[in-house]
Amino acid sequence: MNLETTEPRAYRKYLLGLLSLLALLVVTTLVCVHAFREKLPPPPFTGSISFDEKAMWIAKRLKEPCDILAIGSSMTMNNLDSSAFAGQDFINASSWGMKIEQTDYFVDLLLNYWSPKTLIVVTAPIDFEGDYRGKKIFDREKLKRFFDSGDLFRAHLDYLSAHYLLGTMSEVRRDRVGRKTYYSLDFDEGGSVPLDLMTEDFELLDDRWNKSLAQEEAIVEASYLGLQSLAKRCQDKGIRLLLVQSPIREDIMTEKDTAFLAKTHWPRLAKICHESSGAFHNFHGTLAMTEGDFADSTHLSRSGARKLSMEMATLLKY
Repeated sequence: MNLETTEPRAYRKYLLGLLSLLALLVVTTLVCVHAFREKLPPPPFTGSISFDEKAMWIAKRLKEPCDILAIGSSMTMNNLDSSAFAGQDFINASSWGMKIEQTDYFVDLLLNYWSPKTLIVVTAPIDFEGDYRGKKIFDREKLKRFFDSGDLFRAHLDYLSAHYLLGTMSEVRRDRVGRKTYYSLDFDEGGSVPLDLMTEDFELLDDRWNKSLAQEEAIVEASYLGLQSLAKRCQDKGIRLLLVQSPIREDIMTEKDTAFLAKTHWPRLAKICHESSGAFHNFHGTLAMTEGDFADSTHLSRSGARKLSMEMATLLKY
């Protein structure tokens, strides 16, 4: 036997077999991603599962009319009940954790597809805190390509990661069903998630129920500038901006919180909105709320969201 010729041939066969196996694995993966693209966790456009899931939801509605666009953080997503805007073209495009600067960045993209008459942002002091991610939380080119084409398969390929897909699959499948937890990804018809506290398996978490407000020291100037940009953007587009302070549970507010909000934060929000023909509406202390209307210190339950939303629906008539 000639070892000099046998070993290279065996090596080549081994290498060819390995490459064939890898090719089969790649093809199988692509086929599975294509076949189950709607059931897979959303492409990680930002790393926020809420934003990514909402982006998939939005992509299917970009050709629908939108006269009222709600945008912002979970303060907008949880604290508005879409049923209060029945009969109107209402879209809630908000998601967890969006700071004001990031909201402005996202609105700039969405206005390529919708021309709303009114923009609603429900807010709390936490929306004005700094964020390590900065303003540009997503790759604008990739997300715009997805919105333009609706090609979810291509979007999955842009961000393909077996570790991400397998690691989030069970959580995403669970949170897509029902509005019984803080992590619900089950949107109502308009895109909101008013939490249903009446279900017996909803867990009120102590750390969230007693969560303090964002401290003055954590709020950054860039957030106020982001609001200025958003307000000016609305003014230039002829869009009516309604910035809304949602009710806060009185028992978690300190004297320092009250002083900062009343003397500094809220007057500044009102001034920024007024300078660009927008309006700031403060419902803290003016809307009758019970403990059952809150899911935690600032997020509302289904009943609380309904109360606030009915007030907003009334505002829209004027």
